Amino acid sequence: MFWPILYSIALVQGAFISFALLVKTTPNRQAARYLALLVGVFTFNVLIALVRDNSNPSQALYATALGINGEFLIAPVVLMFVRAILRPDTKQLPAALLHFLPLGVGLIFWLYIATGQTQGWLGITTQAIGTVVSFFVAIKALFIWAYLIVAYRSLSEGINRYGDFSFDRKRFPMRWLGHWILATGVTASLIYLMYWLEHTGWAIPINSDRFGIIVLTAMIYLVSLMFMLRPWVLAAKPRVVAHTKYDAQIEQLTNQLESEKTFLDPDLSLRQLAESIDMNENALSEVINQGLRCTYYQLMTQYRLAHIDGLLRDPANNGRPILDLAYESGFNSKASFYRLFRETFKMTPKDFLASIHSD
Repeated sequence: MFWPILYSIALVQGAFISFALLVKTTPNRQAARYLALLVGVFTFNVLIALVRDNSNPSQALYATALGINGEFLIAPVVLMFVRAILRPDTKQLPAALLHFLPLGVGLIFWLYIATGQTQGWLGITTQAIGTVVSFFVAIKALFIWAYLIVAYRSLSEGINRYGDFSFDRKRFPMRWLGHWILATGVTASLIYLMYWLEHTGWAIPINSDRFGIIVLTAMIYLVSLMFMLRPWVLAAKPRVVAHTKYDAQIEQLTNQLESEKTFLDPDLSLRQLAESIDMNENALSEVINQGLRCTYYQLMTQYRLAHIDGLLRDPANNGRPILDLAYESGFNSKASFYRLFRETFKMTPKDFLASIHSD
């Protein structure tokens, strides 16, 4: 009874998330479509497993031929999703379709085997098919890791180049997405490892197919959770700063704030900040307003929120009251801190801590 319930949950949730992503109005429609496709592939593989477990041998063989090629679609879609996040205004070139060539080759190969076996003109033994599958699994493992490594490196280079991403003048960290990419590769590797152990005669408590269904269901729910906790992921863009006449003053101001951390003083005024960098108060106000496109208050808030972000992520601060960390970060009002935190991160500080621990 457990497996039919799990299948049903995964299918319903996966179909709902895919549809929601396709119809969702978001600034980054391209990334939303790729993520919808990714969840759709997860859901389709669950459906294939359900058909395979409840069909005759011929139908099960065709279902296997369709489902065994899933990684050849998942890996390129992850890479394209990352590229859409990094370059939301750039359309993928038609040449990107070449990434799906292995998928087409794999489908033709396995449908040929399935047809030959069911029609009786191929005559491959079950043991021989198992050997071919093992070889195919090794190819899939290399393929998915190659793509995930490229996706991870692309994301890391983008983060190093742009820093945090932004939306509506608010900054958002994106490094957690790299952890999600690596976790995808690790879970896929666990499924492959379990298959090889089965093929070599090892006794394991759950077969690789059933374990794969659990993983796919978990991935579907992780995507759901991601959009509950980080709805800005399809809206934030790399923070590309245009060169202006204020570049030298902005660099001077940034170096002062990052090295001296004067923003930690809750009573720091614009005049005091201007004096600390030997600048006229009105001139500094112009640099902030025209060069950084924000107010002095917004600038201080950005730095203080970034600072408490680091404090909350630091294991050394586990168990410390959140409000104490807020005061250390330069906030002097409990109400304004909680309001600004919710406006920026779209969750309460308590929920933010829970999301960090879940990562």
